[in-house]
Amino acid sequence: MGQIYKKIPEYLDELGTLYGSIIEVGSSRPGDDNSSVFLYDLAQQLNAEFVTCDIDPIQVDTISAKGIPAVCAKGEDFLGSYAKPISIAYLDNYDWNWKPTIMEAWQIDQIEYYRKNFNISLNNVDCQMAHLLQAMRIEQLATAKSLIVFDDTWWYREFDIYLGKGGAAVPYLKSRGYQELHSEEYGTVLGRF
Repeated sequence: MGQIYKKIPEYLDELGTLYGSIIEVGSSRPGDDNSSVFLYDLAQQLNAEFVTCDIDPIQVDTISAKGIPAVCAKGEDFLGSYAKPISIAYLDNYDWNWKPTIMEAWQIDQIEYYRKNFNISLNNVDCQMAHLLQAMRIEQLATAKSLIVFDDTWWYREFDIYLGKGGAAVPYLKSRGYQELHSEEYGTVLGRF
């Protein structure tokens, strides 16, 4: 379980005053990394608007009960209707399957849950397509100085390529003026200053 979102404060000086909101696509789950609370608290410190989005109404209700603004929607749909400037985006939805040919029982259950409840096929190709669509919309709304952070996205030196959730989105964003600020096994931080 990565916590790449905790790198965001390292780049706040370069961002300067935030003129846009902080958004999260893929709310945290009970017992996981607590990213939604971390980002909400950060937004409060920076006097910025924060909203998290998740497709699962159970997760949205759990986050909302903590007083955190949450929207129940598919990430691409939420971003398609979101019209405010964005200064920081954290993308952690649509789980990446690290070993698709060797799945554990909980992964099979999760795939079935998303298929049955949301008509979504959890697979790595669709995961990358979803993140690319989200990144394209965020880039349209992004303030001049902004961060876009991807969970489960990393530079794979051996093949000279990005892998994981943002494997298709990172090259797109780099072509639009973003630079890699940090990349590790559990995430990548991009910035445009």
